[in-house]
Amino acid sequence: MVRLLNPVSLEDFTRFVRQVTAAAQRYALGQYVTLGSARAKWVGYWQNVGLDFYQFHYYPGTEEDRKLVEVLLDLPQDLNRPVWLGEIPANVQGNAGFITEVLEDAYTARLAGGAGLTGAAPWSMRGVDDCGIADVAALKHFFLAHSPDINSGVPPRSTQDAG
Repeated sequence: MVRLLNPVSLEDFTRFVRQVTAAAQRYALGQYVTLGSARAKWVGYWQNVGLDFYQFHYYPGTEEDRKLVEVLLDLPQDLNRPVWLGEIPANVQGNAGFITEVLEDAYTARLAGGAGLTGAAPWSMRGVDDCGIADVAALKHFFLAHSPDINSGVPPRSTQDAG
């Protein structure tokens, strides 16, 4: 039996995100609220819904094998919140230096206006999918090289203007 799904309109989903964001900010004080936008070019849809920071996922295969620095050009120029790289492949088969390269690119990247990315998270650490198991040695090396400078980059919610 084939089930047909009825897609939700962008307008309805945006309204839903606003409601969830408002509820989280009211009832989960001190917790950040974000949404994992699958692509950098879609981050702009989530402006003005009350998020504390923006995030997108970077998988080279879904980006026509463009490097991260090229994909960053897809982000809207007028973002009013920090940007976090919410997912990157923890390991790419046949490319031993992938995670190191992407983390260094994310660390040194500059967005429109001069701000940098505020963080990055490899997926998955345990190899639960086709991304493979994370290269822990590479992650540790990156952390040790940059640990004095690493923080979330997201200011406490009390200092952000309403959004």
